[in-house]
Amino acid sequence: MAFIENKAEFLLGRDEDLKYLLDYMKGLTGHLPKLSLDKDLKDEAESDKPDMAKWNLESSDPRLMAVIAPPGHGKSALLARATKMALQEGLDVFYHFVGSTSNSTSPHYLLTRLIKALVTDPRDTAVREACESGISAMTEYLRSQMSQIRNREQELVLIIDGLDELAGSSNSGHLDWLPPRFPGKIRCILGARLDTNTASELNKLKPVTRQLADLPVSTRQELVEHYLGKYTKKLDAEQLGLLTSSEGAASPLWLAVACEELRVFGEFAKVTRKIQTFPDTLKGLLHSTMTRLLEEDETNCIAKLLCLIESSEHGLPEREVLQLLGNPSESVVVPLLTWAHHRRQLKLFLRTFKTSDNDEKIVFFHKAVSQAVQEHFLSAKEEQKKWHGYLADYYDQYCDRPTLYERDLLYQLYESGQKKRILDHMKKSQRSGIHYHYFKVLRCRQFIFRRGPFEHKPVMCTFCANKHGDFVNTPFANKDCCYHCGKFLPHFSRDERHSVWFCTQHSHGVKTFAFQVNCHICGRFIRQADMNRTSGSHPATPGMDSRSSQTLPVSPHFQGVNCPVPILLCDMCNIGSSLHSSRCGKMVTDDEE
Repeated sequence: MAFIENKAEFLLGRDEDLKYLLDYMKGLTGHLPKLSLDKDLKDEAESDKPDMAKWNLESSDPRLMAVIAPPGHGKSALLARATKMALQEGLDVFYHFVGSTSNSTSPHYLLTRLIKALVTDPRDTAVREACESGISAMTEYLRSQMSQIRNREQELVLIIDGLDELAGSSNSGHLDWLPPRFPGKIRCILGARLDTNTASELNKLKPVTRQLADLPVSTRQELVEHYLGKYTKKLDAEQLGLLTSSEGAASPLWLAVACEELRVFGEFAKVTRKIQTFPDTLKGLLHSTMTRLLEEDETNCIAKLLCLIESSEHGLPEREVLQLLGNPSESVVVPLLTWAHHRRQLKLFLRTFKTSDNDEKIVFFHKAVSQAVQEHFLSAKEEQKKWHGYLADYYDQYCDRPTLYERDLLYQLYESGQKKRILDHMKKSQRSGIHYHYFKVLRCRQFIFRRGPFEHKPVMCTFCANKHGDFVNTPFANKDCCYHCGKFLPHFSRDERHSVWFCTQHSHGVKTFAFQVNCHICGRFIRQADMNRTSGSHPATPGMDSRSSQTLPVSPHFQGVNCPVPILLCDMCNIGSSLHSSRCGKMVTDDEE
C-alpha cells in the first residue's frame, strides 16, 4: 500500500481519465460507447477474435481495459490513484504493480496471487497444487474455474500495472495465461507502455484501450508551480511558458526532472538560458542530468551507485550499498554524510520498497531511469560483466547475510559469465529452489535419441559409485543421488529415463575404444563387455544395456569384477525426458560454450 500512496501522490490532472476508470470499475458503462457494446468486434475476422470458448466465456462478460502510455506519462500514477480511490469507495480490489516488490516481476507469482483472489478457498488442496506447478498448468486450472467464478457472482476489480516489465515480456505469447475477459462482474484494468511487445500481445485480446494523451498546458503549469513551490521557488511568466511549451513537457516525469534541475541551478539570471538547453526528450534530459551529477561528484560514488543498482537483480539494501560504496575488503563503509548528500541528489531517481523478509531495498523510481543508466554507463557488454562480477565477489567473500548470499550470488555469477563458479558453488552448498533454475539454464539444450548411434551414457566404476560427494555436497552415495542437485533417488522409482546421457558434442571421454569405457569420475577403464551384465544394485544399473531395455544374464566369471554403474537424474532435473529421448545431461560452463 505504501507503493500506491507514493505513486498516487505524483498525479496531477488526468481527471477525465480517472473518472473513466472509476466508472468502468463500478460498472457504469452506459455512457462509455466503447464499453457498452461489442459492435467494434463484429467486423473482425474470426481468426483475429480472442478464443472465448476455450476460456468458457460469454459475449456479455465485460471486456478488459488496457491503459497504454509512453514512458513517463503518468500511467502508473494514474492506476495507483484509481486503486486508492476504489478502495476508499469500498470496492473489492485486487492490485498488482510490477516493480513494487522484488518478486512482483515473476509471472508465476502474479498468477498465483490472481488465482487465490478468484477462487472460493485459496487454501484448498487443488489450488495449492496448481500454484506449485508451472505457468501452463496454472493457466489450465484457471480456465477450469471460470464457470465456478461466474456462478459466485463476485464483484471484483483487478488492476495489474507494468505487464511489459514482467520477466519474459519480450517473448511472443508471454500473456497466454491472461483470459480475454473475466466472467460475471469481474472487471480488469491492465497497464503497459506504448510500443512494446506487451502492448501488441494485449491487442490480440481485443481490450478497450485507453491511451493517455499529452498533458494539457494548464496541467503542466500547475505541476511546475506545485513542485517548485515546495522549495519556495517560482518562475516568471516567460520562463514558465518556455518550459511548459517544450515538446518534452507532455511527460510528467520530464517536467519533474526539469524542475529539479532548475531547483538546484544557482544563477537566477541564467534560468531562461538553462531552460532553453533542456533536451526535448525524456531520455535526453536524463542523460543531461546524469552528466551534470557526474561532473559535480568528487567522490565518484554516484556513478558507482547507479551502476550497482542497475546491475542488481531486484535492488540493493541500504546496508549493502554503504559497504559497496566503501571498501568491502577492509570493512570500510562510505561516510553517512556522503551517503545522505547523494541520496538527496538522486531523490528523483531512487525509491525504496520492503521485501517479504522486511528488508528495505533501493531501486530506480522509473523504468526510464534504468534504461538511461544502462545506455549512459553500461552500454558495453564487458562493462556490464565487470559490475556483475564486482557484486558476485562481494556476495561470495564479504556478505554476512545468508539469504542475500544464496539468492543473489548465483544471479551475479551468471550475468558476469562465470558459469564454472556457479557449478562449483552449487556442488558445495545445500540444494535449494533457486538451484533448479540454474540447473535448467546451464544444462546443454541438445535433445538426443537414446538408441541413436552417436549419443552415449556415462557410467561410474563400482568404487566411485559407492563414494559420495563427487557430484554435489550430499551424504548419499554417488549411485543413489541426482547428478545435478544431489537429491536421493529411491530404488523403486528408478528406470532408464533417469539415466544421464550426453550428446555427441559432450561425449568426449565417455568411450575410449570399441571394448572399453572409462569411469566418468576417476577415469578408470571398464571393459565394454561388463556393460552387458547386472551388479544387482538397482534396476537401472548395468544389466540394462545402453541400447536395449533387456536385462542380460550374468556370468559367474564376472561376479565381483569392476562393474559400470549408470549416473542418475531425479525427476525434477530430468523434466521432458521419455523412454526414448532425453536432454543432454552436461552442464555447459564458460570454456565449453
